[in-house]
Amino acid sequence: MRFWSLEGYTPYEEARELQLKLVELRAADLIPDTVLFLEHEPVITRGRGLQFSRAARPRHMPLPERLPPGIAFAESERGGDLTYHGPGQLVIYPICKLDGEGFGPRRDVTGFLRKIEKVLIEEFSSWGFEAEFRENATGVWVHDRKAVSIGIAVRKWVTYHGVAINCVNDMSPFHLISPCGFSPDVMTCLKDLMAERGNLRAMEGWNGAGWRIALESRLARRMCGGMELVPELRRLPIDEALERVSKLVESGGPMGSALGGRKAPLPLTVTATPPGEPDYRVLH
Repeated sequence: MRFWSLEGYTPYEEARELQLKLVELRAADLIPDTVLFLEHEPVITRGRGLQFSRAARPRHMPLPERLPPGIAFAESERGGDLTYHGPGQLVIYPICKLDGEGFGPRRDVTGFLRKIEKVLIEEFSSWGFEAEFRENATGVWVHDRKAVSIGIAVRKWVTYHGVAINCVNDMSPFHLISPCGFSPDVMTCLKDLMAERGNLRAMEGWNGAGWRIALESRLARRMCGGMELVPELRRLPIDEALERVSKLVESGGPMGSALGGRKAPLPLTVTATPPGEPDYRVLH
């Protein structure tokens, strides 16, 4: 498993383009499971719709007629409906093959979600929070407050899209929407949770830019099974990441010779799902 930390604030569509290319490479076994850490430029995204529940509600919640300047809008393949991403929120996109050989359990989408939630709940517990997941409300909750949203898609048994942890971000944009079909008042962030507990010592680590480096390293270690050595976290700008992946796609990847010497370029966009392959969108 490898980890890439994208520097600065990443536009949503550029992150989506990178994910789609990585999905094709991972499906062809040209790269290992790859996890992206990043912060997005301010954006409200809309997924494929809220999953079925017994509650009477529409598939999509309403968007405001006009968004404030500086907040973009984007459609997404992920499950769920509206959510907000922005600076100070750590976004994690795991590009994992559900083959049972790496982080992803074999062809078990629900098991993958529970495994992601377990990693996050363990991290929250290390800060002294009683975190939990809820049926039909995927994510991480601390009592009645939601600190983590999860919304994935699966293509050719490879996961993409993923996790948004509210860390030190401005929470007011959530009040523009009904995030994941909930009241915006349920949303919270780590810094506010720590302030409510009066954990001043822990809060010191969330001031300035250092919070992200520390949290990424801790989560990478947990995703690798708690190994003592910190997994390598390669830090690079989105432009360099896209360039590297595009070259891999065009060359057939470093494992091209192991695939019968095939050097034909892989498709740069996701094609139609073959019969029998999954095309899941899971609620975040």
